[in-house]
Amino acid sequence: MHRCRRWVTLACGLSPIAFVIVWTVGGYHSIYLSRGVATSHLPAQADCKSCHQTPWQPLVRLARVDNDIRSVHDVDCQRCHRQNKQDHNSFAPAKGVPDCAVCHQEHRGFERLTDHADDFCTKCHSPFEQHPEFAVHRGRPTDSLEPSEAMMYRELLAIAEYGPTPEKWMDKTALHFNHQDHLKPLHTVWEKQMDASDSPKTVQLQCADCHQQDDTGLYMRPIVFEQHCQQCHPLRFSGKLSEQPLPHETPDIVHGVLRDRLMAYADDHPEEVVGASPSTRSRLPNKSTPTAPKDRWNWVEEELRLIESSVFQAVPGVSASPKNNACQKCHFTTTDDSDIGFQIQSPSIPVRWFAHSRFDHSAHRDVSCIECHHVVPGATSLESTSVKDILMPELNVCQSCHGATRTVPTQRYGRQNCVECHQYHHVHESSATDVQSE
Repeated sequence: MHRCRRWVTLACGLSPIAFVIVWTVGGYHSIYLSRGVATSHLPAQADCKSCHQTPWQPLVRLARVDNDIRSVHDVDCQRCHRQNKQDHNSFAPAKGVPDCAVCHQEHRGFERLTDHADDFCTKCHSPFEQHPEFAVHRGRPTDSLEPSEAMMYRELLAIAEYGPTPEKWMDKTALHFNHQDHLKPLHTVWEKQMDASDSPKTVQLQCADCHQQDDTGLYMRPIVFEQHCQQCHPLRFSGKLSEQPLPHETPDIVHGVLRDRLMAYADDHPEEVVGASPSTRSRLPNKSTPTAPKDRWNWVEEELRLIESSVFQAVPGVSASPKNNACQKCHFTTTDDSDIGFQIQSPSIPVRWFAHSRFDHSAHRDVSCIECHHVVPGATSLESTSVKDILMPELNVCQSCHGATRTVPTQRYGRQNCVECHQYHHVHESSATDVQSE
């Protein structure tokens, strides 16, 4: 009986060891896993070395009682993931920036490694009253809250500036635009842009007429003049030369188009060319001799300067208000020493205001635009009269649905964890300064 018990005990002790040896020699390492890997890492599950370059690190960590020792290093992750920690490197010198594996913990049974508990964020980003870099500040700064590069305002400073008076942040997009005017039901659309009719009609514009979701439904497409502006604002500043409006292009291209149209007009109407003498006219009926090249060229140059002056800068005798000019109705123009003499300042409209955020417009389709994008909280219409108004929602607008202070009906409650809206990494390196030039 004792001998039998001894053999049973020995077998029970050796069997697991033999099992481990057989599986290890056979290359079956899954027995060492506490749990499976995340769904996105399933292709690498059969090759442990694809992530774990340094072996036995868990035992070393246990022996040294050092939680910073890990078997997966940032360089291992960055072979597949190009995101890095450069955004946080200069802002956490005391505690240091955590390694990838600190936040993205594998073999825990998680399907996604980007769904983090809030304490991953609040270890550094707390208390919020002293850590304001997430918000767009509209109010007067305090002694403890001065906008500066050192407070992670890089993205905001690229597209906004503090006003000349200490009242609010201002959008520094180089453009003249009035949202309130464009939402009045008095806008004239010239149907000739689409068909042979030239009769105007009035329309009531809605936000979605210009601000249209991209194919993902997440964000908005850039505003394009030909799609969103031209129907109401055709660039008809060379009517006698051509029925077609001028292209919405750079001064160089507009200059070339105007010159071509003037040359063609001079050929078709030689009698209007200043300086053309009677001797240049043909004595044969219904026949004409081409205008003298010198007179024709001088006339084109003179007319070109006049038209460009009215297109690119204030019309003589007319107020310099943007509404009374062509390009200056919307754009800022400058004079220079180039052959044309004018330049149009690029508006540099941001494609995304918050490069470190995530947002889904399609998920918020039941919420009106004005509820989030407004000047006066609670307004029923958009009261913005200047492009300087920053129409991004305040934090309390989001918290009315996402947060402990939510005030909307139950069916509209949303999740409130940090990673629902905030990203740690940039989507790509240039996202903070992406702008559209139109």
